[in-house]
Amino acid sequence: MKELFVTNTIEQRSKLLLVRDSFGKTALQHVGSSEIAEALLVNLTAEQRLQFLSIQDKDGNRVIHTAAQQIAKDAMQSFLDGLAPDQQLKLLSMRNKKGDIPSDCATGRPETVELLEKCKLVAGRRVKIGE
Repeated sequence: MKELFVTNTIEQRSKLLLVRDSFGKTALQHVGSSEIAEALLVNLTAEQRLQFLSIQDKDGNRVIHTAAQQIAKDAMQSFLDGLAPDQQLKLLSMRNKKGDIPSDCATGRPETVELLEKCKLVAGRRVKIGE
């Protein structure tokens, strides 16, 4: 699978990443592993990554909301790794139509909530010190 996306140009991959299912979800919102997440996002700039990760489905969920719901911790980490701290903080603070941030979508999954809150805390500190 990884080879499929690595061999495509960024323009071709961008078109694939914009395709939606009947619920408005993109391919990234169906990712459950870090390997597939990395394959989809390889060679994209941080701005391009943020653009694709910020696309909302019909419920206003972004990729990180969906990953939190699905307990896809490795994929969540891959999504965040390619972003600057301020972009991570922005993504982790985005709300869906119900007003939930990603950690709210992981209710009942303490390890996922802990990961998201830790990422948000670290990103916030890095933004404060200007990293």
